[in-house]
Amino acid sequence: MNNTTISINGEVYKVKFGFLANKILAKRWGLKTLSEIGNTIAGKLNFKENEEPTLEQLEAIGELIYAGVVSVHPDAAIDPDDVVDALLKDTDKLQELIQLYIDSMPKAEPSKNVKPGK
Repeated sequence: MNNTTISINGEVYKVKFGFLANKILAKRWGLKTLSEIGNTIAGKLNFKENEEPTLEQLEAIGELIYAGVVSVHPDAAIDPDDVVDALLKDTDKLQELIQLYIDSMPKAEPSKNVKPGK
């Protein structure tokens, strides 16, 4: 299962990345497909080695993790900024959550019905 927990403002929340979390992100970002969400996240989270994350990257991380929390706790009294504040205090959790999201994305499999072109 693609879930873990995060402590935000003294409360422990379950974080789950599945279809609902992606629907929440799609709505917040005005996107329509899983590939658009994946491409947006990949573009925004293109970290440069030995450089501090930009505010835009931190905002994207906050939105991503917020969607994972709200998919399990729809009435959570938090916002994406609260998520970023919590993650800045625990960078190991940040890495864990990003990997969890990556692992939750569907993997493309070659279709067995498609014949290669000539």
